[in-house]
Amino acid sequence: MLQLAVYTGLRRLELFYLKPEDIQFFQRPVENSPLGRPAFELVGTARVATSKTGKGRVTPLNRVAAAICRYFVEQKTPWLLGGKEHQGRELRLIAARDFVTRKFAPACKKAGIEGRRWHDLRHTCASRALRNGARLEEVQQLLGHCSIVM
Repeated sequence: MLQLAVYTGLRRLELFYLKPEDIQFFQRPVENSPLGRPAFELVGTARVATSKTGKGRVTPLNRVAAAICRYFVEQKTPWLLGGKEHQGRELRLIAARDFVTRKFAPACKKAGIEGRRWHDLRHTCASRALRNGARLEEVQQLLGHCSIVM
């Protein structure tokens, strides 16, 4: 889940509200394939129905994020990150909070990382994108910000 957050820049609730049908996969040709013949990698998109801004958006999935999503889709649960069919958005909110409290915070503590929040993973996503040559407009779209100022 942490890798998915870092590679997509999705907010915690955006991740926990994803359903398998929100994920689309496709094959992208690999440029300069080391195999000497055409090769393809799995990539995709995630459709975020509702975000902090109240608008939906589609965010790209690179090959790592697509592989992680494929794993979760293959689990055949009603929500991408697991859960029961009857769980509504309110229970997903509780599941998202529980994950941070029971998994994320203790893992950070065990690793000796202090003062980290889940939201910091979005900052990591943005920093990595910029470091790898993304333009500010692309990072704005990736993170779902309404303004470039963010």
